[in-house]
This record gives sequence, structure tokens and C-alpha cells, in this order.
Amino acid sequence: NLPEEWAWEVSGLDYPGEGDWTALAGVEIHSNLQSPISNLQSPISNLQSYDAVAFFCLQAQRTRGDFSLSENEAPHVLRLCRLVEGAPLALELAVGWLRALSCAEVVARVERSLDFLSSSLRYVPERHRSMRAVFEQSWQMLSGPEQAAFGCFSLFKGGFQREAAGAVARAG
Repeated sequence: NLPEEWAWEVSGLDYPGEGDWTALAGVEIHSNLQSPISNLQSPISNLQSYDAVAFFCLQAQRTRGDFSLSENEAPHVLRLCRLVEGAPLALELAVGWLRALSCAEVVARVERSLDFLSSSLRYVPERHRSMRAVFEQSWQMLSGPEQAAFGCFSLFKGGFQREAAGAVARAG
């Protein structure tokens, strides 16, 4: 709240949405998902045009030199990108587990709990060692009334309109 301050909304890296058939052509996400587009030359290269997928692959190759985004790995990488909404730190924390787990196993654990996304690396700042730590630090920076309002906002999935937020949280 300083006059010199610039507000900049930070969101996750872009990733294919559920309805993005161009990126998903030829890559089956769920057994019941069928693409209306077929015969594209390289669905994998289409996927790597999304920043979240490209970031994950780059970090995965750095961590595990033999990693490549194959048709077997792609559905899991896509699912992970969606679960974490393209958050770079979450993707980087997930990649750290590839030394011991497959992409499918990482995704299964993230689906159970975001608390799985953590690191014990000593050079990583404490506030970046887990997604829980990121949320906790941000939460502590809020005032009591702001925490109460955000508690009410948690009822909304995927965003909300100002009028709805005002009605639910009784906040300005």
C-alpha cells in the first residue's frame, strides 16, 4: 500500500486445458477421453509449446538425464500441470521426486495431497521447501480480517466475482 508500488498479478505458467484438443491429439489423458482431431504429426511437440510442460521437461532432464516426454509420460505430466495450475515451484518440487518415483507415482501422490510437494534440500530457502510453506508464509502476511475473508472465499472453486465475494464474506 505504497504510492510507488506496482501491483502485478502472478499466475502459473500456461498449460493445456481440458478442452485443448490440439495439444492433446493422440495423447490419452483418461481412458474415456477421445480426441476429435487425429493424425497430427507430433502431439508431444504440441504439448511442449506450453510453458508449464516445457519447464517440467527441462527440470526433469536436469534431474534425471534419461527423461523424455513420451506418449507414456505425457498424460501424467499434463495431469500434474493441471493439478498445480502451472505453478513453477510446485512443478520443480514434483521433479525432485523423479529420482525415486515415476511421473505416474508423483501425480498419484499430489492428487492425494499437495503436502507431498516438498524438498529437503538445504540450499532451498525454508519458505520454498514445500507448497505448504508458501501458503503459510502468505497466510501470515494477512491481517485477521483478511484471513477471515479468504476463509470465506475458499468456498469458491476457480475464482469468483466481486459481488459474490462481498455477499459471502461480507468484505469490501
